[in-house]
Amino acid sequence: MKDKAYGTNTPAYLRRAGRPTYLHFDTGLGERADFEVVTPRTALSDFVPSRLWLPYGVWKLKDGSEVIFSRDYFPMWGISEDRVQRLAPWLWINGIVDQSHFWKAGGGNWTSSSVREMAISQLAAYRIFELPRLIDVMPQLFEADVDSIEDGVRRLYAAGRRDTALPSYAELNTRVLG
Repeated sequence: MKDKAYGTNTPAYLRRAGRPTYLHFDTGLGERADFEVVTPRTALSDFVPSRLWLPYGVWKLKDGSEVIFSRDYFPMWGISEDRVQRLAPWLWINGIVDQSHFWKAGGGNWTSSSVREMAISQLAAYRIFELPRLIDVMPQLFEADVDSIEDGVRRLYAAGRRDTALPSYAELNTRVLG
């Protein structure tokens, strides 16, 4: 689909057609009037929405490790002296002593090119070149009763995609899982 609202011409995934039409944009879930969405004549390239892979900030922990988190404040990557670990999005991170965001340092909003480049550079500095586990939520985002990334994470967890061993600084996020 193409989103034509506000003079844009950006790709989006169709979640549900109708009035309103529900879409999955690069920056998250949203809705448009049916006349603001068009089906292109040729198929668009698939994309992984930035909301699921682009970091928003970094938590520094008491033990000196760091956790890179998403725009929705879900953990993505755990970084310690000896390893980088993909983290499950349903974890609650304990021992946060500092928090920083890429958008403050970059002078633009989360989706601006300078902030995006800064976040990608940070991933490269940690030698992170794969996608975080948060992208596994994507199929759940097309289910009828899923209205947020958090709903999708809850659904993904319920589907049985759990780790048995949690990092020492994490526990299950009961705010998300109920």
